[in-house]
Amino acid sequence: MKISTASLKICVAVCVLGCLTQSAPAQNADAGIAMKDLRVLLKDGDTPPHLASEWLASASQDDRSKLQDLIRNNPEEAKAFLKQKLDERKEQRQAAQKAIFQAAQAVRQCKNDADKPALQATLRELLADDFRRTSDDIAVRIRSQEQNLDQARQEYKQRVDNAEQMINERMEKMLVPKANGAGKGPRKDIKGQNKGGGKGQNKDGAKGQRKGGKQQKAADAPAVPAADDELAE
Repeated sequence: MKISTASLKICVAVCVLGCLTQSAPAQNADAGIAMKDLRVLLKDGDTPPHLASEWLASASQDDRSKLQDLIRNNPEEAKAFLKQKLDERKEQRQAAQKAIFQAAQAVRQCKNDADKPALQATLRELLADDFRRTSDDIAVRIRSQEQNLDQARQEYKQRVDNAEQMINERMEKMLVPKANGAGKGPRKDIKGQNKGGGKGQNKDGAKGQRKGGKQQKAADAPAVPAADDELAE
């Protein structure tokens, strides 16, 4: 399939326009929205929370504020809004990849050496944009991991600083006297078994023990052949 220069320019324009609608990533773009809130919104779907965090890093301030308000006041609508934005982002990324593919194909199919430099420059520009977008996504993931690590360090420090208190509290819980009648629980369970599923066992086991002599006589008596054995003979 031959791709004309005009159609290629249209694809490039669409791709660039879609990318320009997103603002540059901010260092603390999603600072007002906790990752746990994103996990709650996305727990029933297939979208990883880090994709939402990547979108927040490049989203406009209005979109971030709207999502934050919806999370606080209407979680279901917040989920729908976030899904819509992630779908739009996915479509933009797919359009960018399509433009790269078409630009590369145009260079390969070009027969005029005079047109090749311009086509190659277009391809390089698209690849550079894609590289920057991927780098921004990686930076967002690193910041997210750093935040998780900082939180884990804080929790660990609190645990170490409060070691004596935590040990004492656990020890006190283990030494609390048992309530009166606490030991009657297992006996009730055993009685329940005797009344229910263990009833047959009482007849075969306990009753048999009371009549041990009779069972011994029955064991010494010659075995009665089963009905199938008699027929077989």
